[in-house]
Amino acid sequence: MSRTSRPDSGRSYAAWAGVLGALFTSAMLVCYLMATRGDLTAMYDPAWALAMPAAAQTWFVAAMVVDSFGVYLPFLLIGGYLWGTLRPRFGAPIDMATLALGCYVLLGLAGASMQIAALPALAAAHAAGDAMVRAASESSWLTVVMTTQGGLWPMEGPLMAFWGIVVGRALMATGDRLGGLLATVGVLYGAYFVAVLVRAAEVALMIELLMVGALTVWMLLTGVNLLRKGDRPVGEAVTIN
Repeated sequence: MSRTSRPDSGRSYAAWAGVLGALFTSAMLVCYLMATRGDLTAMYDPAWALAMPAAAQTWFVAAMVVDSFGVYLPFLLIGGYLWGTLRPRFGAPIDMATLALGCYVLLGLAGASMQIAALPALAAAHAAGDAMVRAASESSWLTVVMTTQGGLWPMEGPLMAFWGIVVGRALMATGDRLGGLLATVGVLYGAYFVAVLVRAAEVALMIELLMVGALTVWMLLTGVNLLRKGDRPVGEAVTIN
């Protein structure tokens, strides 16, 4: 006996998450560049970071907020939708990849939240305190930066690599041409993790820019494609016996 699948009620959520996530990710880069005057490594200098003007601090906090709504939170919707549509065909590997994606989102949000909370408080202490207080606040900020950008965020690499490669290959098997781009994003995340691990900072920065750019393009194109597909979800079989 055959039956047609029910309409995909989650498609529009995933579609708009992709489109808006891509826009937020682009805004994140703009805000970050405005805060640091184009220097992508400036926040590693605690004396400079804590002495930023109030406007620059606002740009930086805005960058972390839109980062949360661009690179991380949309994947709760996108990942959930792809899990629901690909799991019936591909089984347990999709479950495993989705668990990895959930951990990726948690690590990313933790890192962004730490920087959002720490910078204004430490900058205020740095501006109002004596030399000892300034030194302590600079040390605290460097700890936050190294914990997030040198610890939490690099650990996203193997998690996103696993999700991107597994789900990307599954999408390619369904005929989705964007699956190859997602698998490439996964490879870039893995390469970024390795570059950070071996302390190749310049290589890591270059890979990071490439992977964020590729991820943004994939999110946007996936969102647009889902909006065009109507109620037919990715990878769905038309009939089930």
